[in-house]
Amino acid sequence: MHDIPLNYLYDNNTKEFNDNIHVLYSGNTDEDFMSDIPYSNTVLPYVDYKELYMIYNASDIFCSTSLQDAGPTMINQSMMCGTPVVSFKMGVALDLIDEGVTGYLADMLDFKTIANGIQSYFMLKEKERISKYNESKSNKLEETTSKKDLLSKLESFEIYNNKKN
Repeated sequence: MHDIPLNYLYDNNTKEFNDNIHVLYSGNTDEDFMSDIPYSNTVLPYVDYKELYMIYNASDIFCSTSLQDAGPTMINQSMMCGTPVVSFKMGVALDLIDEGVTGYLADMLDFKTIANGIQSYFMLKEKERISKYNESKSNKLEETTSKKDLLSKLESFEIYNNKKN
């Protein structure tokens, strides 16, 4: 059996909770891995980037357990579609995720904290999730990607200041 967050999540929740989870997995995988997932699941081996937004919009949460990606870009894409993200504390997740609001930051390589992040999101009432997410998402994106923010970062570079004079 693979040590995955979904096994921990399943083992530590009620049947009612578990019956409401369906896992959508995108990417190349083997049958052994998928057979270890305790939830009903669907595998999409390849998704064209033009269709990704439909998957994010249909999802309640996006879980990123990548360890070899400085982004990953999927975090940005998911958040732009309004889908909260559970990720390890790395890459853009540190900059974009507002802990407990737009997602959850899990300790590196700790599958229990990934499972806890998924569970904590689902424990919030739907209206509370949407309200908190929408308010925080616009603030966080403004703080990290606005023209004003980017210009202030550029002004800290000496080369920019020299050309400005």
